Amino acid sequence: MTRNTIYGFLKLTRSGVALFGCIGLFVSGIIADDLKWFQIE
Repeated sequence: MTRNTIYGFLKLTRSGVALFGCIGLFVSGIIADDLKWFQIE
């Protein structure tokens, strides 16, 4: 593997991790809102 290939792979994994992190935060926020509503009811 050349240096460019490794750099591209690192960039890809970083953006993937960032994307999964954003989705995880979004989903956990929705779940937290649902739990709040359940507690109110």
